[in-house]
Amino acid sequence: MTISYQYNGTNELIRENNQFTNQTVTYEYDSWGNIQNKKIYAYTTAATPTNPTDTITYGYSTGDWKDQLVSCDGQSIAEKNFSDSPKRS
Repeated sequence: MTISYQYNGTNELIRENNQFTNQTVTYEYDSWGNIQNKKIYAYTTAATPTNPTDTITYGYSTGDWKDQLVSCDGQSIAEKNFSDSPKRS
């Protein structure tokens, strides 16, 4: 069993072929290097996998911080203020 990885010209991971998990996973990025989506397929070595079993999308701020992750798989990521958390004894 093997695991192989492919990277694009800017050294971003774009594909993982994993016989251990029986999955092929692809990743797509925007021009800023932010991951846009992760697609999971049944294991394949085909050049272009088809019919993903799952797709996870990532959303980023449209404000000043273009790399601030604000959603993952359709779920909003809220900023957590840890100073409001109860103190542990």
